[in-house]
Amino acid sequence: TIAPGAAITDLDRFTFQTSAGTETITSITVSLPTNTGVSSISITSNDDVTTYGTLSSPIAGSNTVTLTTSITANTTLTSYKIRVTPLSHAAMPPPPNGPPYTITGTVTAWAGPNTHAIPSPDTSATVTIDNESPAGATATSGTAGNAQVTLNWTTSASTDFSRSMVLRWAASTPGSEVPAEGTDYTVGAVITTATVAYVRTTDAASIAVSGVDGAGTGGCGTTALTNGQAYSYKVFQKDSNGNYDVGVA
Repeated sequence: TIAPGAAITDLDRFTFQTSAGTETITSITVSLPTNTGVSSISITSNDDVTTYGTLSSPIAGSNTVTLTTSITANTTLTSYKIRVTPLSHAAMPPPPNGPPYTITGTVTAWAGPNTHAIPSPDTSATVTIDNESPAGATATSGTAGNAQVTLNWTTSASTDFSRSMVLRWAASTPGSEVPAEGTDYTVGAVITTATVAYVRTTDAASIAVSGVDGAGTGGCGTTALTNGQAYSYKVFQKDSNGNYDVGVA
């Protein structure tokens, strides 16, 4: 399982071998499933040193990768790889998103002058691109105090829960701001009209947490709030692959 925006990753290995002589291969056709979430497909040597060809923006189904460096097949069985690079967080659908994309890829054809056949059945390894939003926080509450607000919630029940982040607006209702997928924030950071009021990075899933915004406890901001000013908050949960939920006000 990899995150959106992760580095190029092995998907599958295949081999070429001739019964006699050599064959120059100039393109390879790879079949991908639907809803791939893949930015590009590459054909590389088994040791990853040589990239023979890359296709950007592959489609669901049949993709022909033109080899800028030809492969010469001979009577020695030689291994090669299909490698994929996932889309960035920004190129994925915004929260709420999911389920994860399950990627397989098999060679279905190649361009070469000789008669050739693909062994059957041809199967692939699997790479999962996790673009699924975690479950949101529950049991959210806030209590006003003297220049501060006590915030409470229960963390996400998702097994890959990583951290909580809270945005604050100096208004009676939250604005439209949301954290950017794949981005970690620090207390005091500003997203247009919202301020990051709270960050917690060490909590387990499904536990009750609390902090005081304005007093700097429990991961909250230390700057005193203004008495008489309406404030609103939204609690966001982030998973280990950089995905946020839609937030709970």
